[in-house]
Amino acid sequence: MPRRFASILEILLVLAAPAPAWAQGQETLVATPAMQPYGPESRVALEDGVSVRTDPGFVHRELYFLSKGQEVIVDGRRGKWFHVRPEGWVYEEHLLPREKPVVSASDAGGSASTWIVGAEAVNVRAAPNTEAARVKRIASGEKVEVSGVADGWCQVEGGFIRADLLIPPERGEVARPRASDMSAGSGRRWSLVDLEGTSFTIEDIGDTDILRDVRKAMRATGLKETDWTYLGLTIGLPEDARFRFNFDASHNTVVVVDQAGERYGSIVGKDAMERLPPEFRSLFKPLQVTPGEQQDAILLFPPALDISRIRELSMFIGGRLQSFYPLE
Repeated sequence: MPRRFASILEILLVLAAPAPAWAQGQETLVATPAMQPYGPESRVALEDGVSVRTDPGFVHRELYFLSKGQEVIVDGRRGKWFHVRPEGWVYEEHLLPREKPVVSASDAGGSASTWIVGAEAVNVRAAPNTEAARVKRIASGEKVEVSGVADGWCQVEGGFIRADLLIPPERGEVARPRASDMSAGSGRRWSLVDLEGTSFTIEDIGDTDILRDVRKAMRATGLKETDWTYLGLTIGLPEDARFRFNFDASHNTVVVVDQAGERYGSIVGKDAMERLPPEFRSLFKPLQVTPGEQQDAILLFPPALDISRIRELSMFIGGRLQSFYPLE
């Protein structure tokens, strides 16, 4: 066959071949695996601050956070992510199977079943989760009879109380640090109450046992505790609030201005703090505060911040910078 006819034939064959997907204006996509049926099965959050996201993946937006021991219903999965009801996705390692047997109170904390309220006040709820109806409140220092402990909740007369808000018998302290642990600092305190009634208190915790324990835990895990300056934060909601407040240090930045006009913004130490034991790591994680409750966090600042010279203090709340006022 003459070469010029062969060339024409080759061109015709190329033109007749189907165009690749990109030439047809289509994107070549990797198929997203469908959600696989699972359960339904009851599981509980491994720790405070477990994120529930819009889609499976750490890059997706957080819808809300789970508290330690909070129960969820899993009804599907995609890869290493569980779908929970009513909506949202949780990474599988952050959920544990719900333990069905209830441990006796004596096995959980000592020979007696009398525990003490360690927080300023606690809610007794109708079921062992923060969404359940509030039955009553019990003041700090009151004694309660605990008949059983499971999934981070104590069963008491009339309902359930979160175990981390109670002091077990013969132990003298709760697993998670409390607001009262942060109230023995140098006396410098600032307060803010927003229009919805959420209260914020920031204080110097330099002389407190809790900060000494945190620094000790940092040294034990190889963290240099002198890399930061520390302030304590307590957030509380009124009992009649119709909302929950989600605090995340990466969004709710705290801004400090000292007497020389220098400005300091709070630092997110999430990756470094992952090396701490859970009871201290929780102080640096996002918080979800429910009506009638309060929770604590530790704020980190550059080591150059001199707390004694703070002139102004404010926080980004709802996208606005809101100012604190000093307390005597």
